[in-house]
Amino acid sequence: MFVAKKVLQLVFVLLVVSFLTFLMLDQLEGDVVDVRCGLGCSNEQREALRSEFGLDDPIPVQYGRWLKELVVDRNLGVSGLNGVPVSESLADKLPVTLFLVVYSQAIALTVGLLLGMSSARKPGGLIDRASSAIAGMAISVPNYVVAFVLILLFAVTVPIFSVTAQDVNIEWLMPDVPAQLSNLGNNLYLLLLPAICLALAELAIYARLLRNDMVATLQEDYVTMARAKGLPPKQIMRRHAFRPSTFSLATVAGINMGRLIGGTIIIEAIFAINGMGLYVVQSINQRDAIPLQGAVLVIATAYVLINFLVDLLYAFLDPRIRHARAAA
Repeated sequence: MFVAKKVLQLVFVLLVVSFLTFLMLDQLEGDVVDVRCGLGCSNEQREALRSEFGLDDPIPVQYGRWLKELVVDRNLGVSGLNGVPVSESLADKLPVTLFLVVYSQAIALTVGLLLGMSSARKPGGLIDRASSAIAGMAISVPNYVVAFVLILLFAVTVPIFSVTAQDVNIEWLMPDVPAQLSNLGNNLYLLLLPAICLALAELAIYARLLRNDMVATLQEDYVTMARAKGLPPKQIMRRHAFRPSTFSLATVAGINMGRLIGGTIIIEAIFAINGMGLYVVQSINQRDAIPLQGAVLVIATAYVLINFLVDLLYAFLDPRIRHARAAA
């Protein structure tokens, strides 16, 4: 029953998001025909292309046609500008975006957990005050500002990294293991600055969230009992305080995974990363509605599915939730 309810919610959200995307695209000035023709088409040629692409139909008709192709033909359509199937383009670009998102989340969670636990161990101490100040600054600065600062410092002033990361190549099935490791190392190097840009605000949120939850957990009676038994402080932090303090962190991290897939758009455009974010920007600039619609659908699906997985993770972290659902 729980899974069926979540699936219905997923379908409803995707229908609403995809239809609203069609409405918003209709408000943009111009369309893909204007980009494709430029100044070289007559009015008759423009109208013929609009009729061919179905752009002269009402929005509900266009949306219904696109939905039919998606559900019946399992086809996301083709680009009106170059005729390339959207599914092929997304299959090529989505792994790059996912790699960047996972990379940034790994950095954010690793540093955030270390800072959060260190701050909770001595509230009001030097580490706690320093991490609080750093977190405030990290949250306040937009990631695109951080991107330009990092480019200026580490790609221009001190040329350690490349200005762009357009050479990222995601190959999952390379037969040669040394080649796989070399390719992975090259991707980690090229995407380090973009990943830091995305991770900076996230790790600040994770650190403060975990710190606050752990400080509250350390005041619980069972923690006091563990101290009375003479257990080492590090063992109390790891075994008794950490897991109950991760409920809020799991929720936020899960939501951020879905959000970051869409949030990489600006960062990918700045660093010229050949991922889905840059694909979205190019589709908007070219007024190419079908590729943009496909990308939005993928982002929305990822967001809702990750939230569903977070709900399942809750049942693992807290048995009370699992038992309550079983009783219902």
